[in-house]
Amino acid sequence: MARRSNGYGGESWTYLQTGYKGSFWTGAADKDGNLLVAGMRGTIYRSVDNGQSWTRMQTGVSSSITDLVTTTDGIAAVGLEGVALQNTKGGSFAPFTQATQADWADLTAAVLAKDGKLVMFSGQGPVSPR
Repeated sequence: MARRSNGYGGESWTYLQTGYKGSFWTGAADKDGNLLVAGMRGTIYRSVDNGQSWTRMQTGVSSSITDLVTTTDGIAAVGLEGVALQNTKGGSFAPFTQATQADWADLTAAVLAKDGKLVMFSGQGPVSPR
């Protein structure tokens, strides 16, 4: 994990050690400013001290996480094999609940729509949760 060491200019970076040996593909900050990163094999790590230390969160999935999104009441994550995760009680400290798209289509990204609903994306286009 890299962090800019001199403001927002990006002239130099410092790698932050999470303790994880795999790849991270996405990151987000929850409403309280806690940092989350996610990637291979359902891995999500959280930092409550601006990246100085990291804790692995239990997701209950082994599919790679492709995107994290801050929602009005927590964090949502989407991933390969149709995985959609959400934690809504207690911000990023709460356990994740899991749903899987019926067609197992890989979910590649997600955004929060203007009405506050999560819209997910797959190779076939936008996916709206039911």
